[in-house]
Amino acid sequence: MKKLLMILAVAIATMVGGSALFAQETASSSSDNYFTVKALIEDDLFDNKALILTKSDSLSKAEKVNLYDDSKKNPWLAFGLNLAVGFGIGSFVNGDKKGGTTQLVGQILGDVFVGAGCGLWYVGTFLRIRALDPDYPGDTTLPTILTATGVGLMVGGAVAYLGYQIYGIVRAFTFTANYNDTLKQSLGITSTDISLLPVVDVVNKNYGFAATVRL
Repeated sequence: MKKLLMILAVAIATMVGGSALFAQETASSSSDNYFTVKALIEDDLFDNKALILTKSDSLSKAEKVNLYDDSKKNPWLAFGLNLAVGFGIGSFVNGDKKGGTTQLVGQILGDVFVGAGCGLWYVGTFLRIRALDPDYPGDTTLPTILTATGVGLMVGGAVAYLGYQIYGIVRAFTFTANYNDTLKQSLGITSTDISLLPVVDVVNKNYGFAATVRL
């Protein structure tokens, strides 16, 4: 009888220990996947989308939502920098290399056109002033062409610069929306997984919203 009880005790201890070890290994595996997915997101969300979806399959909804909150983009910094500084600085800070490069190249070209236009206008104006001298050996055709071309380049360059400035402002919001939507899809989060509930603090007379996760 004593031998039977000892055998049962050993068996139960083995099962409990094995379960604890399995739970520990599972938790460790989930933790490893969490940081693996986070690294993939930081590396390149769009290129790693399929791999992120596969790796995040073993994560809980709470972990996925936490990853989403940590990795999602905010458009306001990019908007402010693209508006105040320009040249795609805000887009680069927001991780939008394509948008940043497009605005950078466009506004540099706009500046080049404005600079070239100013130079031609200056030369044309100088020659037109000289043409007023009775002893001027040439006609006013070339100075007129240079002046008109300079004005055209200045106007075109200014329009291009302003157009790409507007592009950068809009891009800050469109890229962020696309990025966050792709991030949500890659993590397998649906719109029903996250909801906002109004929260009222009667004591401090404050109110706001709290995010809830459906498990």
